[in-house]
This record gives sequence, structure tokens and C-alpha cells, in this order.
Amino acid sequence: MKRALLFTALVLTLILPLPAVSAPDVYTITLSNLDTGELWWNAPYDRTLSTGVGWTDGDRAGYKCAYGFLLRNGQVVGRFTFTRIPEAAAYTRINDKYMLEGSRHYTTGNLSSRRNPVSQSECPAPAESYAPFAGSQLPTIQFRQGTTVLEVRNYKTLDVHDDVTFQQISKTNKRVVVVAYVDGLPAIAIYYDAFSNVTMSSDL
Repeated sequence: MKRALLFTALVLTLILPLPAVSAPDVYTITLSNLDTGELWWNAPYDRTLSTGVGWTDGDRAGYKCAYGFLLRNGQVVGRFTFTRIPEAAAYTRINDKYMLEGSRHYTTGNLSSRRNPVSQSECPAPAESYAPFAGSQLPTIQFRQGTTVLEVRNYKTLDVHDDVTFQQISKTNKRVVVVAYVDGLPAIAIYYDAFSNVTMSSDL
């Protein structure tokens, strides 16, 4: 009898659908000191925005890199990438909260699968070397479609640790690059990329 009950339970487990995973409304990239655990700042990404777009899950490679995608009508129109600068590897941690493990994407935005999973090498290294910087720049960056603003990343409103400063390194209509510095030394490169007919803008 016990064997029959166990067999029935096993069959039901195999044929009944698993409950759907409820995605939080926001997932967050957390940037912190690997040695002390001190939080530098949080970067939240809303899954649904009033402009008709939303951020979906990308991937994270250890503590060195994380990325995610801006979707409009199911199409990838933007991407963010946080990547650790090699010289800061000993003390820099890039982590996430509530980015779903089950829906990883390649950096192109294509979905991964069990047969073709995302590898750790998919997360890119910094595009170039960055020098120390003693100043501070706080850009307001926009993803735009024509005259419509789809999403805003505003560094002026960030609650950041006293040791952290930023500099906008470059700007084109398809990419804006910001570097985060800890005590004036480059720690994290942040890339904002636009695809399709979406463009980037910044007030700097």
C-alpha cells in the first residue's frame, strides 16, 4: 500500500505543472565592498514602466558583472551592463536582488536554454582602461524613441556611499558610459546601450 501511495505521489509530481514563479515588480543591482560588505549604492530596475517599457532579467557572472534588458512589446530596445574593472577586483562586488534565475538571456537579448546555457564568459569585461578621477559628475541619462522618453537613469538622485563618485566617460546616440570610482580609483564601468530605433541621451 505504501509503495502504491509513493508511486502515485511520484506520478502526480511529474505530471502536475509547477506553480508559476512570481516576479517582483523591481529587481536591483547592488554595488558594494567585497571585503567589508559596505553598500556603495543600489540600482533598481522596474519591470513595468508607465511609458510602456520594462526591464527584464539578464544575467550575472559571479561578482564581476551583471546586465539586463529594456523591453518594448517583447523586443529588446536597451541594455545596461555593470562590469568590474580588473584593478578593483579585490574589493568590488556586483550582485543582484530578485533577478530571476529561470529566464537568463545572452548579452544579445536572446533567451538561453538548458541545452544552450549562458556561460560566465558571456558577461563582458570593460571596453577600455580607465584612469583615476578626482572630480564628480552626475548625469541624467535617457532612453528615447523619437521625442518620447522611455526610461531615465538619474545619477543626481542616487543615495551613494561617501567614497563613491562618478564620471560620464562618453556619449553617443547608442551608448552612454559612466564609471564609478572608489576613493578616486576606477571600480565599475556602467554601459547603457540602445537598440533598434531607440537612442540614448544625457545632460552632460
